Amino acid sequence: MITIDGDNSLFLYNFFGNQLHEEVRFATMDAAKENIPITPYAILQANDIISVSNLSCQSVRSSIEKYPIQIQTLGSVQLMSLEFIKAYDEIKNDEFLSTAAYLTNACRKFKPDSLESELNEYQILRRQGKLSQEVGYRLIELKNANSENALVCAAICSILDNELEFELFYNKLSPQEKEKSLSFPVFYFAKNWIAVISDE
Repeated sequence: MITIDGDNSLFLYNFFGNQLHEEVRFATMDAAKENIPITPYAILQANDIISVSNLSCQSVRSSIEKYPIQIQTLGSVQLMSLEFIKAYDEIKNDEFLSTAAYLTNACRKFKPDSLESELNEYQILRRQGKLSQEVGYRLIELKNANSENALVCAAICSILDNELEFELFYNKLSPQEKEKSLSFPVFYFAKNWIAVISDE
């Protein structure tokens, strides 16, 4: 169960029924002093997703319909999608990946020009073995459009399985960016490359 105190702090208790989103009326975010309704599942981390035996992915998806994405909550839903991707990478539960895809699709519908959501969609397609030639061309287009952003370009090269270019862009990252990148699921495809680069 999730409760909210007077400071809008969220507390997660290890109880998940099939209708959690109906039990908890709303969670809130402090955005410009507004109380913005958001799915209570937004605070889940990958470890929570894996460890809770009766988490209903259908309830997670339904909660997005109950609490539609707003501009103030878009980032939180994008992060929630990434946590489901991380959970999938750990135990290869296809329902986690399909839930990540559902959340990402909802984000893309809300803000079609979001680069983060677009890259999330493509890294999910890579995991599903559905990365088409058309998507490959689109990723190259995005890389060229963001050529000054080494982190974005490295992420795109990771999705495209382009080791040589990945190393070029990865080496442009600051030590802090490299450390932070280890938590990004898009770099899951490049973890062996990163290990080799780090040993050099």
